[in-house]
Amino acid sequence: MKISLIPIYEDNYVFHFITDDGLSVVVDPGDGQPVIDYLETNGHSLQVILHTHHHWDHINGDDALREKYNCEIWGPEFEIMRIPNMDVLLEDGQNYTLGSHSFKVIHTPGHTRGHICLYFEKDNVLFSGDTMFSLGCGRLFEGTPDDMWNSLKTLRNLPDDTIVYCAHEYTATNAKFWKSIESNHPEVDDILEKIKSQKCTVPTKLSFEKAYNPFLRADDPKLKQALGMVDETEEKVFAHIRHLKDNF
Repeated sequence: MKISLIPIYEDNYVFHFITDDGLSVVVDPGDGQPVIDYLETNGHSLQVILHTHHHWDHINGDDALREKYNCEIWGPEFEIMRIPNMDVLLEDGQNYTLGSHSFKVIHTPGHTRGHICLYFEKDNVLFSGDTMFSLGCGRLFEGTPDDMWNSLKTLRNLPDDTIVYCAHEYTATNAKFWKSIESNHPEVDDILEKIKSQKCTVPTKLSFEKAYNPFLRADDPKLKQALGMVDETEEKVFAHIRHLKDNF
């Protein structure tokens, strides 16, 4: 499954792939023209748009893309009132087929109430939208800390070799934040320097996120100790980390 990144705005990514039988798909096209330019340059059409959630920087390209390609729009059933003109409503826990590929819908509330992630198990690919970033997670615009922590634990249970395509290039800032709360971690400086040398850090491996992403490690005794929260619940630790990041 060859996935191409189409940069839009300051730090968003749209993802494009073509199934083995020629179905052309984009994920979260927040701006139509860069996607059209990419497709035309590479000689592609477009059959399906996939959405993880309703925020404008993920759906604003829909109208232009549908007008040009007459493509279908697939998105979370929970956001039917917030993403216009959806053709297929994606239900939590259900499997869907796109040509020669299939994916499972994982409801991950927190960033928005209806946010979903798209897991292509046979391809070892997860489109995580704004739920999980490399070394980070999305802001809690609609959900609670408990919502997001439970969503991240669900994603954390996926196989280590899962390749994670998150929708924003936030890794450098996230790494700096990580260092601010766990400066004694033996690998934080080396990882921070490596990230500084990269223009693009997406995709990431889930094994890396499990090992280092502080938002996936609210139950890690070493991180709890670094935060002075050894006796606190994982839920309180996660809420504290999210609060610190919001004010970083």
